Amino acid sequence: MDTEHMQLYVTDMVKCRQNVAQASQQIVEALETVGFLYIENVDGFDFDQLFKACQWMFGQPQAVKDKITRNHWNPNNKNVLRGYFPVVPGEVSHKEGFDFTGTFNPNDPDIHPSM
Repeated sequence: MDTEHMQLYVTDMVKCRQNVAQASQQIVEALETVGFLYIENVDGFDFDQLFKACQWMFGQPQAVKDKITRNHWNPNNKNVLRGYFPVVPGEVSHKEGFDFTGTFNPNDPDIHPSM
């Protein structure tokens, strides 16, 4: 991959609704080649509200975040795919976050606990 001229994929949610198959293909391509994409035109999205929610969430005491930490980092918790994840020393990402997803079938062969 030519990282000097990397293409940033832009996904327009209005256009996604018009051609779901094409949008899905483009999203998969973006995530498999670049690893991320930019999403625009999301109905009801309020950046300021999201930023305030993030400040609140990540400003919580560690004891609160530990209760919702993914099982990978807190074996006492059952949540495998959803939940808080901490900054891990030595990791290249240097980020903390909160993974969330829709409902899924735990017997789906494409769902793996390591995800």
